[in-house]
Amino acid sequence: ADMSSMKEASSLYSKGESDMECYVDAYNVLAGGTYTGDEEKFYKQTAQMADVVSRIDRYNSFISKNKYEMALNELIMAYGRYKSNSAYIKDLGIQDIYKSKIDIVTQALNDQFNVTPDKAYEIFKISTRKKYTKAVNEILTSLNMTSKN
Repeated sequence: ADMSSMKEASSLYSKGESDMECYVDAYNVLAGGTYTGDEEKFYKQTAQMADVVSRIDRYNSFISKNKYEMALNELIMAYGRYKSNSAYIKDLGIQDIYKSKIDIVTQALNDQFNVTPDKAYEIFKISTRKKYTKAVNEILTSLNMTSKN
């Protein structure tokens, strides 16, 4: 990787806590490159952070348009990936900042959909798309949030 893009990504990444979008910007600077050692670790950290904040961003977008099924899906996916990848996230040394984003996810699951983290993970692990969709729709139906579109 050339030093200037590493430097730019690093600068953006460091702004991620005050502006989540910076994680995505940092990832975009590095995407497609080949890395080794510390640079590879940084790239992986950036990829994980970009993934979780992108899901939060899409959630916010969907919820503002009353696209509840898609909004709930983003939250379930974000939480499920967190649970599935927790050892990896810990190995990357980003568990604290990652967890701060997951706290946003679990808060939204609770406040918006009355779904516990355990329930979200249970749904995340459902193996077939049909059963997954049914589980999501059951939640939305119970809250009178079924999509009109």
